[in-house]
Amino acid sequence: MDKEALRIAKQQIFQLKEMIAYKEKEEAGANKKLREALYEQLDIIKKVSLLGGLLGDDTKLSGKAVLQKVNKIIYKSNEVFDWSPLFQSVNALYGDYLTRLKDTFPTLTEDEVLVCCLVKIGFSNEEVSLLLRSGHNYAQKKKTSIREKTGMKPQEHFVKQLDSLIKMGRVGDSII
Repeated sequence: MDKEALRIAKQQIFQLKEMIAYKEKEEAGANKKLREALYEQLDIIKKVSLLGGLLGDDTKLSGKAVLQKVNKIIYKSNEVFDWSPLFQSVNALYGDYLTRLKDTFPTLTEDEVLVCCLVKIGFSNEEVSLLLRSGHNYAQKKKTSIREKTGMKPQEHFVKQLDSLIKMGRVGDSII
């Protein structure tokens, strides 16, 4: 009787492990699809920003109307882009990353959080600056400000340090 109960328990454990593995694989597939959709959307935005940045002054004059129409389609206006879907996607993909970032470092501005978000998903400083329609040093200046506010070291990898700080919380704080 004890051997039979042990066999059944082992079988149930095996089945539970298989179910967990299947669920993890399913979730990984969903995360991969979400990540791919996010990158596709951001790729379109990046291309529009690059197009605007690469046009010369003389070409901008003749292409201004076209760029305004493209911006209206992409940004839903001529000026402002709604970053909240990006924030939601990054939070979904990276375990509430931006929420934890804001909770850990409440003094970061929305622009600084946006820079952290874009750098976290792999955009270069130049791409961040173009996406935000700013000067080419904009991202680097924001990263310097972020480093100062968070106590990060200037010469070390930005995202790795930020990940570590968010995971651990700031030294001396109760946030963990």
